[in-house]
Amino acid sequence: MTSFAAQLPTLVGVVVGAGASFFATFANERTRWQREREAKWDENRAVAYMEYGYAVKKIIDISRRIAAGSGMPEYLPPLDLEAGLIEPAADADRGMKWEAVLLMGSANTIEAARQWHSCAWRLEHHVRGSTQVEWQQELRQAATARSAFYQSARQDLGVHGTLPAEGEINLPGTPEGNTA
Repeated sequence: MTSFAAQLPTLVGVVVGAGASFFATFANERTRWQREREAKWDENRAVAYMEYGYAVKKIIDISRRIAAGSGMPEYLPPLDLEAGLIEPAADADRGMKWEAVLLMGSANTIEAARQWHSCAWRLEHHVRGSTQVEWQQELRQAATARSAFYQSARQDLGVHGTLPAEGEINLPGTPEGNTA
């Protein structure tokens, strides 16, 4: 019995060491798994934001091309109103991309995305008959909404810093005016 009593501290030390090693390894693996999962979601979120941004931009570009076709000064190639209205696939694509933003976006980014696509819808409405002043105002609002969306998306993704200032939108007819 005395030899067991002499070996008991060693045995307790081995059991405590094995337990500590197990829990340390478990904690490290769990942290690594969480980090990898967050990185995967960030990557998916970045793709969702990028694809949604492109889809809204495509709708705005169609509106700008229709505006160019109806005499508004725009740098994009003109598009006939009838041909532009045959582009329901663009809005369907935006709708599909929107679902990914709803699924993965933060509340702020979702709200910014709503504001931006609301501006895109207003542009689409104004293309059917508005003054150049109204058109310019809608383009400015769309550019502001676009910046707000991308700034919120950047915050979600942990991208530091802010977007460069776009300044005032130049008159359409020059590539510098393409900020919506």
